Amino acid sequence: MDQSKTPSRKECVQLFAEQKLPKNLIDHIMLVNRIAVFLAEKLMDAGIPINVDLVDKASLLHDISKPVDFGRATTLHARAGAELLLKKGYPEISEIARKHLVISICSRDPKDQPFTWEEKVVYYSDKRENNNDIVSVKDRLLGWKEMHDPSEFSKYFEAISTLEREIFNKLPLRPDQLRDAVLKWHEEQ
Repeated sequence: MDQSKTPSRKECVQLFAEQKLPKNLIDHIMLVNRIAVFLAEKLMDAGIPINVDLVDKASLLHDISKPVDFGRATTLHARAGAELLLKKGYPEISEIARKHLVISICSRDPKDQPFTWEEKVVYYSDKRENNNDIVSVKDRLLGWKEMHDPSEFSKYFEAISTLEREIFNKLPLRPDQLRDAVLKWHEEQ
C-alpha cells in the first residue's frame, strides 16, 4: 500500500465526537483497535509487509458511521463511513471501512472482499470483539446470526475461519490464545 495520509489518534477521537458515537460503540472500537494493532505488529515481526499505522487508524475509524444502523439489521454504516472518510481525505482507511462487514468476505465481487493485510486484520479483529470482550469467531457470529439470515451462518463462518488460519499460520500463537495475549500486551504498553 502506498503511504497515504492518515489522521492522528487525536483526530480520530475528534471524529468520534463529531459523529456523536456512544460510549459502548467507542468501547467496541477501542478493543478492535487493540486487537488489530497487536496482530499487525506480530505480523510485521513475522516479516509480513503491513502498515501498522494504517491498521491503527483504520481500526479506530471502521465503525465511524455505525449509528446509521442502530436498531436495524442493515449495513449502511460501512458505505456511509467510507464516504465520510473519503471526503476527509483518507482513501485507504475508507476502503478498509467499506470492507469490514461480515458479508464482505463472501462478496461475489473480489473488489469488495478484504484483500490487503491491513484490510484483513481490521476485518478479522472486528469479528473477534463482542460486548467488550475478545471472543471466538463462532461466538461473535452467533450474535450476528440472530439479526441476519441464519442460513448464511456457515458460509461466513467458514470464510472467516479460512482468514483466521491465514493470519495465525504466520504467528507464534493460536486463535484461542489471542485474548490473553492482547490483554497482556496492552498492559505492557
